[in-house]
Amino acid sequence: MENFSDQIITTGEFQINPQTGEVSFESKKVRFGPVNMKVLLILVKHEGDVVTRKELFDSVWRNQIVNDDVLTRCISDLRQSLAKISRNKHLITTVPKKGYKWSIQNTESKKKIVPHKKWFAPILIIFSGMLFFAFLFVWIINMLNSRDYTHMILVPLEYEKQSALIKDSIEESLIRNSLQTETLRFFSRAVSQQKENSFYSQVTKELSARWLIEGKVRFHNNKYKIILRLVDVKTMLVLFSKTTVSSGDNVEIDVFVGEFLHYVESL
Repeated sequence: MENFSDQIITTGEFQINPQTGEVSFESKKVRFGPVNMKVLLILVKHEGDVVTRKELFDSVWRNQIVNDDVLTRCISDLRQSLAKISRNKHLITTVPKKGYKWSIQNTESKKKIVPHKKWFAPILIIFSGMLFFAFLFVWIINMLNSRDYTHMILVPLEYEKQSALIKDSIEESLIRNSLQTETLRFFSRAVSQQKENSFYSQVTKELSARWLIEGKVRFHNNKYKIILRLVDVKTMLVLFSKTTVSSGDNVEIDVFVGEFLHYVESL
């Protein structure tokens, strides 16, 4: 890390200036604080490799007592800021139970057309097309079979009459943000609305559900108190709880939900 302090760092089409905290992409710029910049530099230094949460804590918060949420919020801030200057939503990827990885995807590809005899070209094109779709079909099947999603149940949130719209916004945000992760997926609402006592144990056995997300919304002093909890379906123990007070703004709700799911995905 000491070699980064006096130079401009280039990663893909990004230019990073550690001294000013600026990150440039094409004509756009964002600026990070010292802590967020340290985390980003560590990830960039190990581009393509997983950096564990422990390594990040030891490098950035050495000899400090901090909560795990500090790193989760830091990663969330980096992602949101970088999304303002780049359409690549996977610059910082979460590797479940391990850590994070900086990835620059090269989307450029070049195709060369080799000339053939007129009578041979149509046959080659047809054969190549058939072969391509055969490999594509096999690849899709393998991808579907090899996906290792973490299945979750979304229990309808507890709410008061004046909190109904906010409750719906939170639930939609949970589903929408989970689809932007690599591993988290919710069962359908039909599953979530079951009430029988034995239902969750049945879902655990038959559908391999791991987590249950519950919570509540309360309106007080013109603000909404939002609580989300992560519950182990097998033991029904609360493993994690996160609370915020919001004015009901959708952006605030999305940030809160995003931080909650980033933590869940890191488990």
